[in-house]
Order: sequence, then C-alpha cells, then structure tokens
Amino acid sequence: MWLCHSESRKVFYIKTLFILPYGTALSLGQKMIITVVIGLIIWFAVPLFFKDKYKKKKNKYKAIKMICQIVGIAIIIVSVVRYIMVLVSTKDII
Repeated sequence: MWLCHSESRKVFYIKTLFILPYGTALSLGQKMIITVVIGLIIWFAVPLFFKDKYKKKKNKYKAIKMICQIVGIAIIIVSVVRYIMVLVSTKDII
C-alpha cells in the first residue's frame, strides 16, 4: 500500500521501483559501466550457450560467435563514445 496522496507520485514511484530498488538513480558513469558489462557478456558468454547446440555444425557456431562479437563490441564502443561526448559537451569553457 502506497502512503502517497497524489496519483502522479504513485506512478512515479512505481516506475522508479521497477528500474532500481528504492527509486535510486544511476549516474552517467554507472550507466556506462553497466552497458560495458552487458557488451562483454554478449561478446563472451552468449556464444557459450550455443556451443553444445551447434556442436556438429561448426559454420553456424562460428557465425553465431562472430555476430555476438560484433554486437558486443558495438555496444561497448557506443557506450564509451556516448560517455566521452557527454563529458566533452558538459565541460565549461573558460
């Protein structure tokens, strides 16, 4: 049961609770770290799930491995470039 009086507050709290516990917000550096970790998981861990399934079909496994590698590296590059662009654009010019 929510102890808020306004409906808009309830909706806001419900939305933030599904994103993070207790409604905490992530900083820019934390978001970058999470996306880099997701990219590394896609790059290295996802092909391991398909290894047993395509044991006899070497070409399919290599294709899946290469696709996961490309997607993982792309996620990492986009995350790092976005982080650098935000740092450069918010810097004060003296």
